[in-house]
Amino acid sequence: MNEHDKTQLGKTLWAIADHLRGSMNADDFRDYMFSFLFLRYLSDTYEDAAQKRTGRGLATVEQR
Repeated sequence: MNEHDKTQLGKTLWAIADHLRGSMNADDFRDYMFSFLFLRYLSDTYEDAAQKRTGRGLATVEQR
């Protein structure tokens, strides 16, 4: 990916974030997104830790 593509990607991501934020205050949106990203991190970390400890991943609907 060259610099022009990275710049375009950045602009596109900002435009998407602005659209999602809508009329919400930027600080409130930031807090919401940080919380969401933290929960995602916990979810990914928990599954990795469970796999290391048990030798298998978390049970899925198909495996039950």
